[in-house]
Amino acid sequence: MLDRGKIEIQKWLSTIPFSHRVDIEPSPSTPMTKTEIEQRFRKILFHINKRYVGGNFPKYEPEFKFWLLWMNEGGDGLQENHYHLLLHSPSKIYKPTVGKKRVLPKRSLGSPIFDMMTMWMREPVVNPVTGSVRKMVTQKKDQFHIGCESYIEHLPLQISKIKSVVSSVIYDTKKYHRQNDGWNIIGFVH
Repeated sequence: MLDRGKIEIQKWLSTIPFSHRVDIEPSPSTPMTKTEIEQRFRKILFHINKRYVGGNFPKYEPEFKFWLLWMNEGGDGLQENHYHLLLHSPSKIYKPTVGKKRVLPKRSLGSPIFDMMTMWMREPVVNPVTGSVRKMVTQKKDQFHIGCESYIEHLPLQISKIKSVVSSVIYDTKKYHRQNDGWNIIGFVH
């Protein structure tokens, strides 16, 4: 049976020009809580907005700053808990210049997406049960792995540019139900 509310939400979200899709893969041995992920992204988005939008970004309308819409999937006993996020990027990014030379923000390589990835990896993650620091990069085999080959470094945070906003919205909201409140917005209002 079709859920009309879900279809309406998907149509509305498809009108928002999201730029990137972020997936946080499940980690059964060291799961991340919803609050932990939200706090990490609040901090990351604050720094990215400050660097690339400007110091007055809290006063700007949402279409002029970076923010995330995220959905929780899994955790129902059938799947491990993981998250899908849609990143909204402003069409114009502030990059200060001196004369004709562009001056990059401090500790930045000039890409908000690269900054998001490095800030995610730099932030220590402590397992609330054991107190140990989690690894941000894991060594994995790909499906065509040969014994003598080295492993592939794999991050739990996967960021990719969106080719079709409609397809990304449908994929990210496929488990959406009005009763469970499975989605949040980070960085929309400060």
